[in-house]
Amino acid sequence: MLSSIDFLSDKFKIDKLISEFEDEDTSIEEEEVLETDKMIVATFPADESNSMLFYVYSSDYFYPHHEINYPTVFFDCKVLKNDFVAVSSLLDDILVFDPKIKHVDGPSYILQGHDSNVLCLEMQEDLISGSEDKTIIFWDNDKPKERVECGDDIIKLSVEGNLIAYSSNSKVVLREVNKKITDFDVKDVEDIKLRNNNLYLSDGEGNIIIYDLRNYEKSLYKLHDEFINSFGFYKNYLVTGSEDRRIKFFDLCQLETIKEVKVNEIITRLKFNEDICFYGGEITELNYLDANKALLK
Repeated sequence: MLSSIDFLSDKFKIDKLISEFEDEDTSIEEEEVLETDKMIVATFPADESNSMLFYVYSSDYFYPHHEINYPTVFFDCKVLKNDFVAVSSLLDDILVFDPKIKHVDGPSYILQGHDSNVLCLEMQEDLISGSEDKTIIFWDNDKPKERVECGDDIIKLSVEGNLIAYSSNSKVVLREVNKKITDFDVKDVEDIKLRNNNLYLSDGEGNIIIYDLRNYEKSLYKLHDEFINSFGFYKNYLVTGSEDRRIKFFDLCQLETIKEVKVNEIITRLKFNEDICFYGGEITELNYLDANKALLK
């Protein structure tokens, strides 16, 4: 099942992969990655094996490039400024992998600072992590810069400017680093995002919930019949991915349906890079949709 997606920088390229072991895997293409290509990283946690798959995308092709396996459940990943990939998991430490190395025995280095499972990651200027140890850490490269004691398990996390929003059990908390602002009673939060004075939430009943942070007015929109596991923003659209096997585009002002695209699997995660929506679900495979073309049909 797909748990996270992120993108390496536009300047990233690979001439040749480095292997820590003799290469026995010939099932995945291993070719040069050009600066004109886009490289995508996606994590697929599973009971037996946990994969971090790297894909190459251009206007002419899209294919799996190489894979990293590690014996822990991957929750989230974020690409750091050095184009290494930070991964949260069932471990207290954040694992950091070099995307140019395949068949690794372990991470290139680890970020130590949490005392329990790291469940979620955010990336602003630097990495931000949330954990079951009830803290959020703002990182300065490989060292904790600031620790926020929250008193709640941090399950989902979003940061914009000075604002922090996180979900914990049956509530969502809005705060700044030094103080809590307010909280909202919300159950089954699947995704959370701060954007332009609004807090957007999706839940397990197919709803998008929006809080206007200027007055805390709540708006609820029933947009799908099943879980909205993931959503994002594209131009002036809110884009949702659901277990009803649909990606939907909504006008961001009125939340009216503009376009609906039916796909072949439930959607557990989606993320935009320019006009391309990358998505996936239960199958260990990443797919993509050209949003600009889809809206023209």
